[in-house]
Amino acid sequence: MPTTDPSPADSHRLRLLDALAGCVDEHGYAATTIADVAGAARVSKRTFYEHFADKAQCLIALHDSATAQLLRVLAREVGASKEPKNQVRRGLAAYFAGLSMRPVLLRTLFIEMPGLGTAGLEARRRATQALESFITQAVGGPSALPAQLATLVVGGIHELILQAIENGQAHNLAPLVEPCAQLIERVVDWPSAEPANDLKPG
Repeated sequence: MPTTDPSPADSHRLRLLDALAGCVDEHGYAATTIADVAGAARVSKRTFYEHFADKAQCLIALHDSATAQLLRVLAREVGASKEPKNQVRRGLAAYFAGLSMRPVLLRTLFIEMPGLGTAGLEARRRATQALESFITQAVGGPSALPAQLATLVVGGIHELILQAIENGQAHNLAPLVEPCAQLIERVVDWPSAEPANDLKPG
């Protein structure tokens, strides 16, 4: 964690990301303009363009930032338990709670990101790989959950999230904890899994 205040440039970037999140929550991504984001961040449009080429690039940066923040929350919650199955449930509960805090933004990040082209798809892939790596580490490593199974697990979790979004349940993802925990329990080789003692975001 930084021990000094962020530079003005870093501060402006963080304010722009937070402003975009707020604007998307209020107006939706399509209706949000760069002027809206700059105004909410209390910076000029020129400052916006010093950090991002366009609104799409700002959204991708917000997606990366949100992913990193969620992984930090996951690490804290999972690390609070030494029992693997309890770690899984704590982690899932924290993950879904974090996602459901901003349902409109969640819909944007899950549904509209692929529409941003290659850069958007790459951002989704980075987030998926980071979550796959985290889950694999949490349940005991590749011997307990091989890479392809981790991909299937994360894909299944995200499909349930998409269904919840489509059904208007993005504000409450807690009901997904149990089925997702059961999925992980069925595919993980628990006898060879050991609780991770020092989980850190990937």
